[in-house]
Amino acid sequence: DAPGNKAGTMERLSSHTVRGLEGKLLRAFRYLYEGALFKAKGLGNEVLAAEGVTPGAVRYVLAQWVVGMVHMFYRDFDRAILVFRDLVQVITDDRITLNVAGTELTVVRWEAFFQLGVAHYTWREYGPALSAFQKALDLAGPTCDDCGLWYNTALTLLHGRLEDEEDVPPADLATAARLLDTALPLAQDRGQRDCVLYRRAQVCHLASDPTQAIGFLRQLSSIS
Repeated sequence: DAPGNKAGTMERLSSHTVRGLEGKLLRAFRYLYEGALFKAKGLGNEVLAAEGVTPGAVRYVLAQWVVGMVHMFYRDFDRAILVFRDLVQVITDDRITLNVAGTELTVVRWEAFFQLGVAHYTWREYGPALSAFQKALDLAGPTCDDCGLWYNTALTLLHGRLEDEEDVPPADLATAARLLDTALPLAQDRGQRDCVLYRRAQVCHLASDPTQAIGFLRQLSSIS
């Protein structure tokens, strides 16, 4: 095959090689969540470079996820943006899953958009961040129980305006309030809940409703 065109090579791989690639992916995921980032990235790149691993294939998506998350953990956000931007373009299924030795390795498409949004937000690129978060919300659906997705979408909507010292339009304030109201009962701990409450109070302040803002601030764990 010509360079960059590996179509059809998967069928020629031996079963031993396939097991080897899957084993590398399993170890890469384990290293990632154990914090052994250098090892995780190395194995991820080995899988990406293997013959038969084509963009969009399950092994490609999983390996790219590992490499992208390593960049996120290292706070190397410019490289993370490149990886996740590529990843959201090649994932064609909402959920990519590979079972390796009884362990499911899974990448969910909306989570790739979420990580892309986080990377853009950290660079204060609020427009691209908001687009990524909104796409993640569209894919995750209204029943999504991830507090961080709802919260980060609202936060980005606000910061994009506040960073430019612009007044936040009433429609955006209403949207941010709705997003934060959805996030609040999904908070998994006191820290998450306090973040949502503080931003909800900020929305009330921006909407010239100090009474309701004080009500949210009084619910903060550091005050109550």
